[in-house]
Amino acid sequence: MSATSPYRLTFLQALRLQIDVIGALIMRESETRYGHHRTGIIWMFAEPLLLGLAVSVIKVYMGYKLPPGVPILMYGIICYLPFYMFRALIGRSSGALQANMTLLFHRNVTLLDVMIARSTLELMSIIGVVVIIELAAGFMIGHWPAKPMTLIAALLLMALLGHGLGMMVAALTAAYEGIERLVHMFTYLMMPLSGAMFMLETVPPAWRDLLLWVPLPNIHEMARDGQFGTLLIHHYDVSYIVYWVIGTNLLGMLALRAIRPKLTVFG
Repeated sequence: MSATSPYRLTFLQALRLQIDVIGALIMRESETRYGHHRTGIIWMFAEPLLLGLAVSVIKVYMGYKLPPGVPILMYGIICYLPFYMFRALIGRSSGALQANMTLLFHRNVTLLDVMIARSTLELMSIIGVVVIIELAAGFMIGHWPAKPMTLIAALLLMALLGHGLGMMVAALTAAYEGIERLVHMFTYLMMPLSGAMFMLETVPPAWRDLLLWVPLPNIHEMARDGQFGTLLIHHYDVSYIVYWVIGTNLLGMLALRAIRPKLTVFG
């Protein structure tokens, strides 16, 4: 085919086409997950919001102590929502490929498109909840995020990390039966190590150094820094988080490429 053929797409045309494909997949996924009614879309934002509020209320009743100027409800929500997104990205990756196999008859739809669409939907719901909470906290109690871009970057990094691990989980669950049970156990076991429920400053230095080898505490500390700034003491390494994001996404894409020839619509 010659370079001047009308059937050859330019890079920008191909990029625009894939963006349209991912947009259509996001709409399909949202309708499948939440239904066609407005109440379903509302629930997309209400579920993480209610869970975050529940965690905050528990902390209030347990008498959790924070430095002056740190609203405990905001603290609980900002701590919990990134982990909620991480758990959802990984947990909902189980069976994601098998559920979308018929879409692969369309030559412009790839396994990567399917996973990007699912991850984007999760990120959109969390970002929506955070915007609602931030506006409410800002206008009602005058508490605005100290570093908004740092908070947004933390959420994006958490989404990318969950996306990379989610691609690996999707490939593994497509290849081996029963893996999804281990995945759910893994996400629950990660909760105590994630740094969602505690600040690293409150942990003995020896344990803190060990926890910083795990990417999740780094991201949670970054999110708290974005929200509360100098009101709290933070410990995290952005470059270390980025290495994890790049590594997991490269491995995830390799896993999708390896599993694709083994997938069939009827298998």
